[in-house]
Amino acid sequence: MAQAEQTEQRVRTAEAGAFKFAGSEDRRFVYFQPRKRRPTTYEDVTIDIQPYEGRYLKQGFLMRMLDASPNYTEERTRLRCSDWNRIIDVNEEYERVFYQRQQAVEEQFRRTLNAAKSRQVFETFDPAWVRVLENHLSAFKHAEYGLGMHSFAVMQREALTIMLNNIFTVQSAEKLRFAQDLTIYMMELAEQIRGFDEGRGREAWLSAPEWQGVRKTVEHINAAADWGEQWFAVNLLYEPLVGELFRSRFIMLFGAQNGDFVTPVLVSTAEADYDRNLRTTVEAFKVLLADDRHGAANRARVDEWVKQYLPLCIEAAKGLEPLWEMPKVQVAAFSDSYERAAGKCLHSLGALGITLPKGVRV
Repeated sequence: MAQAEQTEQRVRTAEAGAFKFAGSEDRRFVYFQPRKRRPTTYEDVTIDIQPYEGRYLKQGFLMRMLDASPNYTEERTRLRCSDWNRIIDVNEEYERVFYQRQQAVEEQFRRTLNAAKSRQVFETFDPAWVRVLENHLSAFKHAEYGLGMHSFAVMQREALTIMLNNIFTVQSAEKLRFAQDLTIYMMELAEQIRGFDEGRGREAWLSAPEWQGVRKTVEHINAAADWGEQWFAVNLLYEPLVGELFRSRFIMLFGAQNGDFVTPVLVSTAEADYDRNLRTTVEAFKVLLADDRHGAANRARVDEWVKQYLPLCIEAAKGLEPLWEMPKVQVAAFSDSYERAAGKCLHSLGALGITLPKGVRV
């Protein structure tokens, strides 16, 4: 009797650490399975911070939206997964690391810009290259802003786990940061280069024939109601065929040969962002396509998205071809740049075992 009363008293007490159980005194105790022997800081501060119905909320969410739908639901994507917690950011981005990296990015470009201004480097820019920056690099910021604000910012609210929320939040913030950096850079160029019009990019985005395919593709992606569809379309189709083609195979490649070492530094930050995001996207879709219960259905949906978005991205990429003829100093032909971009796209799709639809050639 005395032992039973002692046990009941021990269980009912509110004192921290009063209840003893197997492993209760082990400071390494965790409630999830880490990828390695010990959990990383990313895993500690991310996994299960936001619960979802497939893990702990067996009774469902206690609160509902105005239309009685749950706060988070699998119905907002056609993709399915036996355990969404298996999908994590392979770069292990969490808040502190993210802000430290953003500060380093901005500091890097600030130093480059200040050095260029103090040495009157902008006076050496070839006039034809100045027109490229004025019209086309400035137009590109609208694509970055559109995807960051109207795709990834929405996706982070709809996704099911905090790991997915973080992945999409990071990519949204990176695209918005790059769009803002381009805007600020255009303002700097307007001060440094006589006659430079920072508003030309908006006109090019709305009416220049080179950008209408890109605009069409971005608007199609933003209009999708499935966050998994948007994730796949942007990172595995649009980015390698359009985004990276313009940033890496045009601006970064042609800049230095036309007297501009400043712009490639800025654009390289977006390339580094994409490389990190691509690694996570490929690993995530490997999990989804290999899922024991849902893998076949997920692959069928992905094949549909390839059929839908790949022709749009190819059209958008090839619409940019006239840009390669604009700089005075020619560094590479469009066909060479496009071939490299297409190769990277096919490599990522091949890593997932995805084949092109019949009749479609990249």
